[in-house]
Amino acid sequence: MKRWVKNTTFQILLIVLFTGFVGILGIFILTGNLESFRYDYQKRISVDYEHRRYMDELSKLLYKHQAITARHINTSKQEEKDELETEANLLGDELKEKVIAFGDTIHGEKKEKIYHDLYSNTLNYIKSANVVLTLSQRGDEKTASYYLTGEMSPFLKTIDENTQLMQKITDREFAVSSKRMERNITIARTCSMVCLFAIILAVVVCALRCLYITRRVDKYRKELEDEVETKSAEVLKHNRTIMDIQNNTLIGMATLIESRDGETGGHIKRTSGYVELLAGLAKEAGYHREILTDDYIELLVKAAPMHDIGKIVVPDQILKKPGKLTTEEYEIMKEHAARGGEIVKEVLVGVEEQVYIDIAADVAAHHHEKWNGTGYPDGLSGEDIPLSARIMAVADVFDALVSERCYKKPMPFDQAFSIIEKDAGSHFDPMLAKLFLKHRPEVEAIAKKS
Repeated sequence: MKRWVKNTTFQILLIVLFTGFVGILGIFILTGNLESFRYDYQKRISVDYEHRRYMDELSKLLYKHQAITARHINTSKQEEKDELETEANLLGDELKEKVIAFGDTIHGEKKEKIYHDLYSNTLNYIKSANVVLTLSQRGDEKTASYYLTGEMSPFLKTIDENTQLMQKITDREFAVSSKRMERNITIARTCSMVCLFAIILAVVVCALRCLYITRRVDKYRKELEDEVETKSAEVLKHNRTIMDIQNNTLIGMATLIESRDGETGGHIKRTSGYVELLAGLAKEAGYHREILTDDYIELLVKAAPMHDIGKIVVPDQILKKPGKLTTEEYEIMKEHAARGGEIVKEVLVGVEEQVYIDIAADVAAHHHEKWNGTGYPDGLSGEDIPLSARIMAVADVFDALVSERCYKKPMPFDQAFSIIEKDAGSHFDPMLAKLFLKHRPEVEAIAKKS
């Protein structure tokens, strides 16, 4: 017996048998663990998707509620105000129910703390919205407008910050789970290959079992990747819906402000059309090709309606004055440019991408700057004026010339184009003015269509 124990072949056989036993045991352990890994990972995906869905639905309802509130202020028809108020109240109740339901899915100290802030801010937002609706019902649209941007928007911004922070924590948890799953898969794959080698030396059956486990690892990984891809597509669809709601809300706010000046959305549509045409022509001509990309032009057209948002601070007696403004009144009117840039940054921060905020702020603050430096609010000149504001300046002045205002009649196209030509190089960027004049038929088509 001692001789057999000391025999190298016997020792190798014992090692192989032991290895085979360990391999067989390892295979069955891996089989059970893979099921456990798969279940845990699927559970994490489900929780992550559930949180994303609640946050997306909350954001969608909030921006829809804000849009309805803005429309309530903007309309003068009592019947429409009543319908909008009813719709806003129903949305408010739905928001409360959604926030409460969201809380039932939250676990963990950090998430619970953020959720309490989110819950509190949502209730405060709804209370503020009710105040705006009450003021609007009483006919005090001016105070309601100030309350909309001064009280509701900060709550909306804070709610966005809460959801973004919640999303970061959720993403971090999901990333940790993904890494853990990847690590488990890697370990499982490595162990299965070791077991395969051991089983080949010991038992063919165990080798077949090991191959089976390896195939199951790949199958589970493919299933999980497909599930993640499906969930990501649904989240992307929700995000696009929210972006559409945000865009409509911004245009609604701009239309509300424009209506104080006697317009009903026509100026916004026409200037956006001129901006899109002129930016596209400048890109085709190779002018500032490093700036005028397709994405930049898309954001610029989206930002164009915000150019006169600063007029919300101008009193009605000045904004609607039929005659010429006094020096003091004109100085007050000029304040709308700088205030517009500030309002854009205050309202959009945390809601839109920073690139879009910068473009919208430049358009609002600097569309009254002049090429020769005699404009306002900062007296910028030449290339120091942001390109977006130079494009907006041509569109805004031209539309102001050919449109009727409370203080003037519309100017004929010939006279308006003559002014653009005369002021090229003094008021306007000469290259942009040249392109605008060269494509007069397209410009007139936009004006007549609107």
